[in-house]
Amino acid sequence: MLGRLAVGLRVVNRPAVILLAGIGSLAAWVTDAVEVRLVLYAVGLHLPTGAPLLVLLALNVAIAVPATPAQLGAFELGAVVALR
Repeated sequence: MLGRLAVGLRVVNRPAVILLAGIGSLAAWVTDAVEVRLVLYAVGLHLPTGAPLLVLLALNVAIAVPATPAQLGAFELGAVVALR
């Protein structure tokens, strides 16, 4: 098991791979934030610039905690809490 861990940690010695992963992650977060912003505008909520990021944070925290079977309602609860 330690050998497999060592093999997996070799990526740390390759900055290009880490940079690409970081850029991909940032692009995904920006895309999600833009989607949330568009949905907020579509339903008539004109909130400050940081609102989509707060919504994304609350959604991720809500679905990270296994509170209900199959996460039923966790996503929606996170969105409602963030928007209040």
